[in-house]
Amino acid sequence: MKGHPKGCPFILGFGPQKAEERAQDLLTTKTYTGLYFQQAILSALAGGESWRLGTREEESKGIDGYVGETAYSVKPDSCRAMSRLEETIGARIICYTKNNKGITVEVPD
Repeated sequence: MKGHPKGCPFILGFGPQKAEERAQDLLTTKTYTGLYFQQAILSALAGGESWRLGTREEESKGIDGYVGETAYSVKPDSCRAMSRLEETIGARIICYTKNNKGITVEVPD
C-alpha cells in the first residue's frame, strides 16, 4: 500500500496514512482474530471428530471449515443481518459474539 498517488481520494474521511493503518489492521489483526476464532470453534464443535479449515477455493464460496463432512461458515454476530446466507453458501452458519469473557457461540441444530 506504499506510494499513494498525489490526489489520492480520502477513504472514509481518512488521509492516506490513516487508510493504510486501517488496512493493515484489517489484514493482520482482524484476519488473525477471525482465523483464531474459526479454529477454536471448529475444534470445540468437533469434540474429537475430525475437522479442518476450508481451502482457498472453499473459503471463496463462504465455507470456513468442516467438522466431519459437514461444512460450516463461522461468522461474527453481524451475520444475523444477512438473511438466507446459509442457503446461498451451502454451509451451516455458526455465529459468535465477542464479549468481556471471551466469545459466545451459537451453533445451529
